[in-house]
Amino acid sequence: MEKLFIKELAKRIRDEVKQTFGEDIKFSITKSHSTVVVSVMESKIPVYRDNFNNLLREFDDYQELSFDLQNQKQHIQYLKDNGYEQLNPYYLMENRNLSNKMKITLIRIKEIFNKCNYYEYYINFNIGKWNKPFKQLGGTQ
Repeated sequence: MEKLFIKELAKRIRDEVKQTFGEDIKFSITKSHSTVVVSVMESKIPVYRDNFNNLLREFDDYQELSFDLQNQKQHIQYLKDNGYEQLNPYYLMENRNLSNKMKITLIRIKEIFNKCNYYEYYINFNIGKWNKPFKQLGGTQ
């Protein structure tokens, strides 16, 4: 395996991801210093396990919410309002809101990254961007 510079690594990942996932998911794959940033911008497959209203409704059964549950509810409300989320690439499977299909998709992208990388660079995942919200295609989120 030859050593890749970050720009070449991002391009190689972009090409392989496009070939693997085709038109089902639109990604933005860019570089930032020593990090490859993968943002899911549009998707036909469900990104979250349920729509935001149903996720928020899950909290209605509780009279008082613990600090953790309050944070989770605020986080879901933020996602609904802004269409942006930063994901921890090391804890994708533990994310309570992502659908299993999206978890598997992101893990496959991480495997593509690891195959092309000598562990010199990092990877970050986002749903949407801070200035451009995520769009769910073919359904409501």
